[in-house]
Amino acid sequence: MEAGGAARHKQPIVCRCHYRFDPAREVAANGLDPNTTVVENCMRTPVVTIEDGRPTIDAVRMMKEQGSRHLAVTQDGQIIGVVSVSNILRHYSGVA
Repeated sequence: MEAGGAARHKQPIVCRCHYRFDPAREVAANGLDPNTTVVENCMRTPVVTIEDGRPTIDAVRMMKEQGSRHLAVTQDGQIIGVVSVSNILRHYSGVA
């Protein structure tokens, strides 16, 4: 047990998360024309990443610190997916 009574997992919890990118929200929020606006103009930089073997709580902390709801997940420096706040909530609530 760590301070405050929180148990620390020895093995990271693996979340199999799925993500579908929808740039429409960014385009609409900025009053841009989705027919002519390229994704590069509505993406956020820099890309905030987390290594795939890190504990889920680290992802939650990073999202809070960065003010982001999504993190690119990397393995050996290559992006292999994206994890979101809703992915984590679904995983822990048991909703598929």
